Amino acid sequence: MQPNQQQSSEKNIDKVNSETLNMPDNLSEYNKAMIEIYHKQFEDGSLRIQSNNDLKSLDFIRQLNINRLELDYCKYIIPNLESQTIKQFIITACEIQSLKDFKLHYLDVLEFSNIFRKEARTLILEIVRFQNLKELTLYYWITDISPLSQLKNLTKLYMNDCQLNSTESLKSPNLVELSLNSNKGINITSLQYLTNLQLLSLRDCNLVSIDALRPLTKLDKLNVSSNSIVYLQIVIELKQLSYICAHNNKIIDFESIKQHSNNFQKIELRHRAPG
Repeated sequence: MQPNQQQSSEKNIDKVNSETLNMPDNLSEYNKAMIEIYHKQFEDGSLRIQSNNDLKSLDFIRQLNINRLELDYCKYIIPNLESQTIKQFIITACEIQSLKDFKLHYLDVLEFSNIFRKEARTLILEIVRFQNLKELTLYYWITDISPLSQLKNLTKLYMNDCQLNSTESLKSPNLVELSLNSNKGINITSLQYLTNLQLLSLRDCNLVSIDALRPLTKLDKLNVSSNSIVYLQIVIELKQLSYICAHNNKIIDFESIKQHSNNFQKIELRHRAPG
C-alpha cells in the first residue's frame, strides 16, 4: 500500500489510545459531557481503540452514535458491550472471554483476528447469536464450523489459517464470497454445493485438484495459487470466470489454458515445474 493510500485509509478510523482518552481505570466513569467532546472526533461513525490496558468496560459505547468499532490489543475487557448502532465490529489481538453479553442488535460485519480465548466451540456458538451477520472473518483455530449454518443471512465468509480439514459442515447457500486460504490439507469436495459463490480463494491449501469446483458456474474470481494442482482444465468450463490466479502450482496443461486466456479479464499462471 502506498503512503498516501495508507494515510487516506487511516482518516476513516479514529485512533483512540489510553493517552488520548486519559482514563486511568474505567472509561464508563466518564461523564456525558466528556463523551460528547470526544464524539466530535468520530464524525465518520467509526471508533478505534488501541492498546488500552486500563479499559475495563465498554459501557460508554452505548452513548456514542457509531456504526464501526475496532478494538486492537485491548486486554482485560469486561464483556458488556451494548449498542443499537454498531454494524461493524473488528477485534484484533484482544482478550475476550465471552460474547454472550454483547448486545449488538444490528451487527452485520464481524471480524476476529488473533484473539485470546480457549474454547473455539463456545466462540462459534456465541457468534451465531448475531443472526443479522452478513460478513464474518475468523483468523482462529477452529475445526468445527457446523454452527455457522445457522447464519442464514451470511454472504461473505473469510476463514484463513484456521486449520480446517473439511468443508463438509459448511452449508450456507447464500454465500457469494468464501476465503479458506492456508487451511492446509482441507477437503474441498463439499464446496460444490455452494453454487452461489462468485469469489473463492483457496491459496496455499495443499490442493492437487480443483475438479470439485466444476458445479460452481457463477464463479467470477478464483484464487488457487501456491498449491500442487496439475490440471487446470476446469477453469475453461467455468464460463462466468473473469479472473484466475493459479501461480506457483505444478500445472502441466499450461499451454492449453493460455490459448483460452482471452476468456478472462485477468489470468495469473506463473508456474513451477512438476516434481
